[in-house]
Amino acid sequence: MDFGSRLKKIRTEKGISQNELAKKVGVSRSSIANYETNRNFPTTDILLKIAREFNCTIEFLVANDKTQSEETYAQYYMCPVYEASTIGQANWDTNTIQGRIPIDYKLMNIANPEECFFLRMPDESMNYLIKKGAFALIHKQASIKSGETALVLVKSHATLRKYTKQKDSILLEPQCSNAKLKPEIYPTDLPIKIIGKYMGKIEINQ
Repeated sequence: MDFGSRLKKIRTEKGISQNELAKKVGVSRSSIANYETNRNFPTTDILLKIAREFNCTIEFLVANDKTQSEETYAQYYMCPVYEASTIGQANWDTNTIQGRIPIDYKLMNIANPEECFFLRMPDESMNYLIKKGAFALIHKQASIKSGETALVLVKSHATLRKYTKQKDSILLEPQCSNAKLKPEIYPTDLPIKIIGKYMGKIEINQ
């Protein structure tokens, strides 16, 4: 069963009209109709809203099927989601996946989507950039340019911060409205591991 047929089936089983579903997820009725006929594919944030509305997994909605054309899904990668508390632990990249979210890696110009993952933001320490509970897209890489935002591991604790390398220190800065959260300065000999570079976000309106 293809995505459009699966969406129509679960919608009708729930007794929800196209117009009702459109209002719930913030699109037009014609958009829902186009999804169900496979004329268009929803953006990631809309797909998340649909999955939440029907209390099902994203994997269920977009699972590859032999009847689904390869072209429709070719540009989508089911990117794993992790909690900050698990990152850096032994086998965290294989044993602690919380779920998966599709990304259109061609649209995002990502050459190797397998090198990406989502971090569920655990707090408001970067709320100028990304709010608590939203998903930060991280590209795995061991180095970044000074001044970029990165996911770093400090004393076994993973945190998303603006990373600035100075002559004899490393500055990790929160980007938020909480004045109590101050920049942290570490000597360059402290083992701060760069997990990856911040690429973007997905936020779902509650």
